[in-house]
Amino acid sequence: MRIATKALVLAMAGAQKSHVASGAYSGPLYQPYIGLYTDFAPPPTPDSVLANLTEAAFAGYARQQITAWSGPSYSGGVAAEILGPLLEFTPSDGTAPQVILGVFWADALTDGNLLGVDPFDDPFALPDQFTTLAWIAKLQLQITESYGDGIVIL
Repeated sequence: MRIATKALVLAMAGAQKSHVASGAYSGPLYQPYIGLYTDFAPPPTPDSVLANLTEAAFAGYARQQITAWSGPSYSGGVAAEILGPLLEFTPSDGTAPQVILGVFWADALTDGNLLGVDPFDDPFALPDQFTTLAWIAKLQLQITESYGDGIVIL
């Protein structure tokens, strides 16, 4: 299928959410963990692993789990999307200020597998307990994308 309709893409996002919410889905998007990173070397690629990043280490930091998804809904008429909850990362003091370069998705609270990376356009400073980084996970299925193709057999 080279052209997916809005109805199909919305139904696909809805099925993805329902499957995740039902608990019947035990794949990588069932309650993933979101963490912060301060360095990534070499730069992120589809082959990146957790060892390539330096995870944040400020007082009070821990990866946070996405436990529910909202939606599906349309985003600007170009994609169907589901959203995770608002996640907030706040240092408990100012003794180890950090500059955050982005967030990463993992399948475990500690260690585990790297599922994805969302680099920020600009670094985000977390100097003390008066600064919070707030972030919402968003999964989109683009309406203009190709979701496969048929094969003509002669």
